[in-house]
Amino acid sequence: ALYRRMLEILRVNVMKKCNLIFILFILLQITSTTHAIAQSNSDHRLYLDAKKKSFGQQWGGAAQLFQELVDEFPESEYQEEAQFWVGYCLEKDGDTAKAYISFTQLQTEFPNSLWLDDALQHKIALAEKLAAQRGDQYYAFLRRQLLSKDKDIQFQSGIALGRLGDKSALETLKSLRGHVNFDNEAEDLITALEQAKDVADEAVYAEGIVGSFRGEDAQQQVFRIN
Repeated sequence: ALYRRMLEILRVNVMKKCNLIFILFILLQITSTTHAIAQSNSDHRLYLDAKKKSFGQQWGGAAQLFQELVDEFPESEYQEEAQFWVGYCLEKDGDTAKAYISFTQLQTEFPNSLWLDDALQHKIALAEKLAAQRGDQYYAFLRRQLLSKDKDIQFQSGIALGRLGDKSALETLKSLRGHVNFDNEAEDLITALEQAKDVADEAVYAEGIVGSFRGEDAQQQVFRIN
């Protein structure tokens, strides 16, 4: 009888411990789920606030909120889209250099993103403006796009380089006749480039980027090669 009593006490204690472990497991699951829901709600609210500001053309404020979403919620489903919109809003706000860096960051951190095609087109437009100011790696970037498999990207880059007076775009533009929708500007640029004098190549190639894309002092440092 004593032996059976000891077994019964042992069984009850084991059951109590198992129940306690089970209860603790359930509580941990609930806590984890609650935290995930709270984070999801927070990043969703932040995303909606950023979108609202962008719809109101409050570009600076929208860029700040999208950047906050990127920084504060690395697991958010809105990460890739938010990174794109950081660049877009900065571009609209007139911060050309930071917008270019933001689109580059999207390419670096999300190489398979569905937003890359749009980002690349924006980068080409931004690179044209930046190349006109100080050249260097932006010319190199535009020239690399002439080798793209996408003819529309080739054309867009060729037009940008043509406007900058870079004769490297001439043969690409001529080869695209009949493959993309040419307009009067494209034909005028071809004529202008054909008539332009050959001059020493002042474009600087900067294949690598030195520095960080993050932070207020983010810089794209390059070595000048003449």
